[in-house]
Amino acid sequence: MEKCEYKGFEETLTLDRGKSRFDTTLHDLGLARKDLNNKIILDAGSGPAYLAEIIEAEAMKEDPEFSAKIFSLDPKYDLKLLESMEKEGKKVRDIDYAKKAVAKIKEQKLQALSGLCENLPFKNDSVDLVLSYYSVFYYAHEKYKEQFEKMLKEMIRITKDKGEIRIYPMNSAEQSDSGLVNDILKNEKNIIIDIPKDNEELLIIRKNLEKQRD
Repeated sequence: MEKCEYKGFEETLTLDRGKSRFDTTLHDLGLARKDLNNKIILDAGSGPAYLAEIIEAEAMKEDPEFSAKIFSLDPKYDLKLLESMEKEGKKVRDIDYAKKAVAKIKEQKLQALSGLCENLPFKNDSVDLVLSYYSVFYYAHEKYKEQFEKMLKEMIRITKDKGEIRIYPMNSAEQSDSGLVNDILKNEKNIIIDIPKDNEELLIIRKNLEKQRD
């Protein structure tokens, strides 16, 4: 089964008239530029490291003192593995696209890791902001429930106290009181789930260790 698959921003991202791609992305994720400053950020299922590229380029352009550590994570960054699979006759999707993404990452010296969202290569409580933009949402479905549960719990594990996880776009039905998200996280004691009324496709999970101690 393919995991944490990048769906393709060029195919899915619709820009609002008059907004830059950066501003549209921030709007979708319910963030402002200041929310990214001085943060350790993980872009989970990042494909072409799009978020790292635009955050560093656009935010730093506006504020030279802007500082954020952004990690891009995607299983397709392991080109040796993909090429080995291809030689074995296994079908590998988007290998040419992956090669271009890795080339861009090296050229721009972005911080990227090959890995799966179900087994994140980060220590507990080490990331301020976990973002998944047009990636993890694909697994928010009953047939992928086990996989999606592992993804969410891994994201919670690595998120710092008072940190956040933001996933876009989500099906509003899966975020309802009886939906998949609440079913998976009903026994988690250290989180707060938030679905903004003005953006019901956005899932925000806030880590709050004080809630666990109550």
